[in-house]
Amino acid sequence: GNPGNLARLAYAGSGSNLNTMAFDRSDVGTYDRIVAEFDFRMEGGSRADGLSYALLNTANFGTTGAGPAISEEPNLAGSLGVGFDIFNNGEVGDNNHLSLHFNGARIGNNVDAPFQLWRPNFGGAFHHATIDLTHVVGGANVTVTLFNGDALTSSTPFNNIFIAGLNPYESRVAFGARTGGANANHDIDNVNVRFIKNTPPPSVPEPTSLLLLGTGLAGLMAWSRRK
Repeated sequence: GNPGNLARLAYAGSGSNLNTMAFDRSDVGTYDRIVAEFDFRMEGGSRADGLSYALLNTANFGTTGAGPAISEEPNLAGSLGVGFDIFNNGEVGDNNHLSLHFNGARIGNNVDAPFQLWRPNFGGAFHHATIDLTHVVGGANVTVTLFNGDALTSSTPFNNIFIAGLNPYESRVAFGARTGGANANHDIDNVNVRFIKNTPPPSVPEPTSLLLLGTGLAGLMAWSRRK
């Protein structure tokens, strides 16, 4: 969007912050696929700590109001999270990695980010993330695609990662960011999340059904004329 139209979850020069932006539930019930897209930017300060995206399970975190405290390690009960980490707090990996989380635990190992998620200077381009959650038998496949706003290239650090037990649950969207002794601006913009249900194609009626339908319509027309 235009300069200034963004959500800043944590600030360069401000340490020991933990801020969350949570959206209210958009609809009742579960969905077969949820595709989230958003722009993000982490810059300035002294590089720390990171941000995350989460699909809050409404059974654990309610359907509205403030969400839980969410850091770059979104370990949340019954919920999916994706972490964007720019500081090494002793995790497997370095100070520039991504992580998948479900039901309070990290799934697999951290993955090195395909480009530098943090930049030392202010005013840089936003990057873009697409997070695709598609439920399948026994769990879900998760794909994370990143677009580098500086180099104008895209990559897929997580491609159809199967998470067992990640079955459909009613959810709402949240973002979180954290700073510690080190810090940076953590910005979010242009959030677009699509909740999708798989609708089977309409079936073609059998010939006998078509005949019955035609007979019924004819009877209805005759009754209408008599009336």
